[in-house]
Amino acid sequence: MQLNRIIKNEENFINLLKNKEIHMVTPAYIGLTQCSTYLSNGCGMHLSQQEILVREVNEKREVGTLYPLHNMTLFPFRYQSSAFMMHSLVDYTNGNGYSDDDFRSFINDILLAEIKYIKSNRIIIDLAGCMEDSEKMRLFNLLGEEIQKEEYNESECLIEFKWDW
Repeated sequence: MQLNRIIKNEENFINLLKNKEIHMVTPAYIGLTQCSTYLSNGCGMHLSQQEILVREVNEKREVGTLYPLHNMTLFPFRYQSSAFMMHSLVDYTNGNGYSDDDFRSFINDILLAEIKYIKSNRIIIDLAGCMEDSEKMRLFNLLGEEIQKEEYNESECLIEFKWDW
């Protein structure tokens, strides 16, 4: 596995997602977000369906994949969201944020979905506009550590980490 940070986005990830050429990964956070854009335009999912999916992923604090219908996976986001952002701020972590162990669990579930089921050999993790830079850096560093494990040595997967818009 190889990990890269995307500096300049020149590809149309929506078309690549529609054609199942990539495995798109985002936090489960909807509204005017990258997650909603991919779910709507790449997967054809209406906002009401997005709300159900996002709520389930976040409340269970478990990674959710749309495979085999779509090559997209969501991991839990710290805060509650809805299509119109008309809600009280709910922090699923009770103000603590996700721990390194939580992030490692999310990462391993994402990698398992890729290796065992999706098999696109290209993961795009898009965090644009949805997490603090310190949290993005922590997730990026933990991902770099996790892919060094022996169980991932044979995978040819390229993982690209999209940081900004």
